[in-house]
Amino acid sequence: MLIIFKFYLFHGLALFAISFAILFRKLQISRIAIAKVLPFLALFCLLRGFHEWFELYTVMYAQQAEPQRWLETIHTIELCASMLALTLFCWHMLPLTRWRLMRRLRQGVLALTAVFFIGAAYHYNALEYFAYLNQVTLHMQWIFGLVCGVLSGIAIIRYGATISRQGYSKALPFTLMGLAVVLYSLSIGGLNTAWGSSIIALRCGFAVVLAVATWSVLRVFDEEHSQLIEEALALSLQNQKLRELGELTSAIAHEIKTPLSSALMSCDILSHHLHLQADEQQRQTSERQLDRIRLGLSRAAEISQEVLNYAHQSNLKRDTVILSDVIRSALSLNQFRLSDFTVETDLDAELTIDGDAGLIEQVLTNIIGNAIDASTNTSDKLISIHSFQAKKNAVIQIADYAGGVSNAILDKMMTPFFTTKAVGEGTGMGLAICKKIVLQHGGEIVINNNPHGLTVEVQLPRKRS
Repeated sequence: MLIIFKFYLFHGLALFAISFAILFRKLQISRIAIAKVLPFLALFCLLRGFHEWFELYTVMYAQQAEPQRWLETIHTIELCASMLALTLFCWHMLPLTRWRLMRRLRQGVLALTAVFFIGAAYHYNALEYFAYLNQVTLHMQWIFGLVCGVLSGIAIIRYGATISRQGYSKALPFTLMGLAVVLYSLSIGGLNTAWGSSIIALRCGFAVVLAVATWSVLRVFDEEHSQLIEEALALSLQNQKLRELGELTSAIAHEIKTPLSSALMSCDILSHHLHLQADEQQRQTSERQLDRIRLGLSRAAEISQEVLNYAHQSNLKRDTVILSDVIRSALSLNQFRLSDFTVETDLDAELTIDGDAGLIEQVLTNIIGNAIDASTNTSDKLISIHSFQAKKNAVIQIADYAGGVSNAILDKMMTPFFTTKAVGEGTGMGLAICKKIVLQHGGEIVINNNPHGLTVEVQLPRKRS
């Protein structure tokens, strides 16, 4: 009896350890999709742990007296609650697998649950009470413990294969956890403790294995949490640098813009006085010189305004952004300029990020505009846009067929004031501003030559699916 007591004790402790290990982690900030589902597993383990200890009490009590109606009723209700929690875990795990038959499987789970409760209600008055409770217990073990439990374990294994492609972790911890769930479900759903103490020992062993496997999965969340802290710190430092740079350049730009405005006003006054001169030839010569001065001052004012725009530190209005919608919106803004172009798109409709849709649209509009400008004098007026998932990042590739640029130019393209356009047609601040916006989102811009032209790749942290 002492050995059985220890088996029940360690069984419950293992389940409680799983439950509290899951509940006391900050899974709500995780980008890993299964983080939203694990609390249902924690609920199952918590209720199952109480059930095991209560069963220990009933086993010890049975040695001294006949079974009591209230005791067996509570015991069955506890079992039912834990099995329903396992069913909820299975129900929420299935969509993460992306199986083609996922909907059918969920319908099957729902149908089995309905059949169980209908059958339980039907047989309530048809059987003697203790026989009725035994039958209900047996059916719960088969339907919820065996079917839903095994299905949950297989779903975890399947999810592990998908999460490894998303760049979060290798599949091994999730594979081990899935196998542990399958084994534990087989022990509680397919084996009966009435068959002997070896079944009790086996269940206890599988519970310990499940606890170890769950610990290995939770290590993945710990690593992700540390990485998120590092990313947030790096982003904070980057934003601080951008803010300090913005304050400095903004002050310089303001100092430059004030005398420029004054000089332009003086040009207007001088032009007015020149019209009062009688000598027509001298007046025309002076007007031409004034026009040159005015053009240079206007150009300087335009550059100072671009510097102010670059220095301006926009506050991100973070929200769920569907990238395919933002790309289409950016194309719509360039619709008139794209009338002579062929635009090829291959967009992932489910790709989302957590960011500012307006600023991302500004970045894409600028890049598309640059591709249009580069392709204006070429015969191949083609632009291709491709969005896809690359592990933790959402990637947007915009490629043109304008022949590309040299490596020397490629290295300078995002440098402020660098431009390959003719004098007066560009300030060279467009890509610099785009780079700053993408950095604020924790991403980066990569520019490379392709066999036909130039490819600009915008990489942004992907939102959790």
